[in-house]
Amino acid sequence: MEARLGVTSQQRMLIRCVGKYPGLTAGQLASLLHLDAGTVSTALGRLEARGLLVRRRDARDARRV
Repeated sequence: MEARLGVTSQQRMLIRCVGKYPGLTAGQLASLLHLDAGTVSTALGRLEARGLLVRRRDARDARRV
């Protein structure tokens, strides 16, 4: 999948979930997918670095992205 689409299957799943549920935090997304929050955060960072998604800080709590 990575050679054909340029993303791994895990990254593709994250992109699909973010598209379906915009505004989820990395922790909420990890819980939804039954993955470790650090794993999800790392994958989201890689997707953001490639310009495939944008993460925004929560206006009320800067710790949340």
